[in-house]
Amino acid sequence: LQGVAINVHPSNGDSFSFVQGTASVRNQGQNHYLHVNATLEGNPEPLTVSFEVQGDRPDQASGTLHVLFPKADYSRVFAGQDLGTMDILELAGSGQAWIEVEEGQLNAATVEFDIPGVTISGKSEEQARQPESEQLGLTNLKGMARLSHNSEESVWELALANMSVTYRSDSWQSFNAQVLFTPDQLLEIAADHLDLGLLARLAGDSGVLPDDAAADLKGFNPDGSLQNVSLSLPISKTAGRPLTLKANVANLQLESVRNSPNLWGMDGFVELEFDPSVQHLTGVAEVNSSDFSMNIPSTFTRVWDYSRVNGRLHIDVSMANGQVVKLASGRIVAESDAINGSVRFTSITERFADGSRDARLDLMVGANRIEGSQKSLYLPDGPNISDNLRNTMKFLERALIDGQVYNSGILYRGSTVSGSEAMSKTFQSFWQLSDGQINFSDDWPNLEALTATVQTDDDK
Repeated sequence: LQGVAINVHPSNGDSFSFVQGTASVRNQGQNHYLHVNATLEGNPEPLTVSFEVQGDRPDQASGTLHVLFPKADYSRVFAGQDLGTMDILELAGSGQAWIEVEEGQLNAATVEFDIPGVTISGKSEEQARQPESEQLGLTNLKGMARLSHNSEESVWELALANMSVTYRSDSWQSFNAQVLFTPDQLLEIAADHLDLGLLARLAGDSGVLPDDAAADLKGFNPDGSLQNVSLSLPISKTAGRPLTLKANVANLQLESVRNSPNLWGMDGFVELEFDPSVQHLTGVAEVNSSDFSMNIPSTFTRVWDYSRVNGRLHIDVSMANGQVVKLASGRIVAESDAINGSVRFTSITERFADGSRDARLDLMVGANRIEGSQKSLYLPDGPNISDNLRNTMKFLERALIDGQVYNSGILYRGSTVSGSEAMSKTFQSFWQLSDGQINFSDDWPNLEALTATVQTDDDK
């Protein structure tokens, strides 16, 4: 057949046409063959469809459908189409698909694609309240996907290979993943690596998250990657299974939200479990980093940089009534040019159902060695310390000029809420100094080559 035109009139959406086509049809016994070349109106290259099948009736048919999509703008194909929770506004690219049918049922599908650009929008209630977040533009989306069905176990498998995608300035390159879906029961995802920054910004901009969750996600502004990821997600409340996540962490970065620590360069392992029936998240994070930085913004303005950090952090988050976030560390060993020592801390942040909040920190720092010239790093000077403590720290900053500080420590316990009363927090420290240089007063000469012990107790 020559000069074939195919006009498509979807029940929902705009019509479109394939023109200047050719078609070949052959039926011989139970073997059937269809081959079509046709050009999407306005595009230069033809789309090719080949369908070879065996069987007398549709419910007995087995065969393969192959579709070759040339490089073109396919936006008009999706214009106005009802795709459920999203719309495809723009799509340009190329690809091909192989669809395998067995006894009238989809058995497997393989798609290879190279999409320079696609723009989508959603239709959720959250997005209706955030119109500025409705459109998401992805670029350089390419890779291969294979969907297959195991009828015996009633499991669908989606395998992704050599995938890459760019969203704004974030580029997620060359990743592989496997998704197993058991209908009404479980979704399992395994991936060699996930770009945390891209996924977080995409989720935050999509408008699908509740306002509070989106605000927190944008506040934490996570970056880095999760590697060797294993995620198990129950999709039925009757399944009785918790959500679990296990992954290695590489170069994780988190910004402060409600006075939580700023973190940069975290390498390690994380294991989380969430029980949706009681809205409770628990887990553990193990840190083993060679280029790690940390800041506790409510108490310290300076950033602590370390060449080695090793330790464990326990995570406990309750969302049953408001939100309670508890982070409790074991002994974390830290080494840098300024210090060799260890730290333990417990941070509890509460957000109550009425919108009020509270935050408390227990911090213990022990130092085998501190360079006296860099003692400023560990003197509290943040916005939430009391005026009396600030004056004491200014005195230490001025008085301790140089020397070696050893076997010393600091202790902070109390509120990290801005404006909290002085009685709600305490700071104590002791410093052992050798070969020190101290200026007790500008009216006195400096003390040189001093061996001393300095103790502080809040403003004393």
